[in-house]
Amino acid sequence: MKTHLNKFLISEVLYYFSFWTILPFPLFGSYGLTTKDIFSLLAFYPLVVVFLEYPTGVIGDYFGHKFSSLLGVVVRFFFFLTLLYETDAVGFYYISMFLLALASALKSGSDTAYLKSLAGDEFKSGLSNMKSYSVAAVSISSLVGGIILLFAIKPIIYINIATSIIIIILLIPLPGFHNASDRSGNIFKHSFQSFGYLKALPYIGLLIALVGVTQGYLFSIKTLLNSLETITESNIFLISIAIGVSTFVRIVGFKLSVLLPKLKEYTVILSAIFVTVISALLNIPLLFIGVLLLHNIFFGIVEHRYEYKLSEGAPKAHRASLLSLASLVKRGTTALYLWFAGYILGIYSFAAMLYLTIILFGVILLGSLVVMTNFNSKALIHND
Repeated sequence: MKTHLNKFLISEVLYYFSFWTILPFPLFGSYGLTTKDIFSLLAFYPLVVVFLEYPTGVIGDYFGHKFSSLLGVVVRFFFFLTLLYETDAVGFYYISMFLLALASALKSGSDTAYLKSLAGDEFKSGLSNMKSYSVAAVSISSLVGGIILLFAIKPIIYINIATSIIIIILLIPLPGFHNASDRSGNIFKHSFQSFGYLKALPYIGLLIALVGVTQGYLFSIKTLLNSLETITESNIFLISIAIGVSTFVRIVGFKLSVLLPKLKEYTVILSAIFVTVISALLNIPLLFIGVLLLHNIFFGIVEHRYEYKLSEGAPKAHRASLLSLASLVKRGTTALYLWFAGYILGIYSFAAMLYLTIILFGVILLGSLVVMTNFNSKALIHND
């Protein structure tokens, strides 16, 4: 089983080693698309993911988490194939972005749910490793991709096509952990039953909210760092380095979550609130670079803890669906937080935006305290 787990973790690294964060503008620009076209394509992607997120989670629960993850990689393969076709007809690339959204949605939730079955008693450390390796793969691929782009664009696409094939080869022999008893009637009935668990097991809904809100804030940090370029009108090089480092320090949080099991989530969140209050009182935007790095560590711990609890508490037959709901909350939180943060920055001040952030942390803290005081550890574990 250890060999199976290692193969799965290798497949995760290859999946996220995609260079996608730096590819769209140079690639589509070389094909003759305008900046407006490219932004439209990039905006189309998250919109489609939102609509596909829960249905694909249901597919994972109904047909198997490995099946959904594997299907996502196959769709990813065809996505990169479409990028080899050069045209200035932007409509064609909307098909490409739909394929990318479908691949992401099929994998979202099902990968963690499959890891839960594959890792067994090692799930807590396995989840930490999966998240750490994935984050590292995204960061390193961005750096390597930047070097490759100095010479050519197409090799990046060829690399992704090759890694997709390797991932498929790695995943096919792995065990499926799925049988007919995991299905409840037809797929439509099965999809509605997942919502039934939110009423029957109230802590699941709370954990979904905690995971989603925490991940939503973490996804917003790069945008917050980018905003400092405009606010400070200097230190762009320092900020660009901070953006790269911020991704890596989240790995520290994932690891500390496992290494410090007695560390309470509310203690971590209170620490985040404390350093943010100090930053708001001093009102020095550049100081917030260090604060955001600390936030990555703090909420890396919290994110891992609550995603672990959600995966443990969710019934196997509905695990991917419930994790997909958390992903929906994440995307909603990201959009709302960035909108309000941008609005406050435009009208008030940087310090006012920090107080908005503190309010968000207070919501996470309140949810953490409810979990701690109302649900004992045994109640948070669902025996499959």
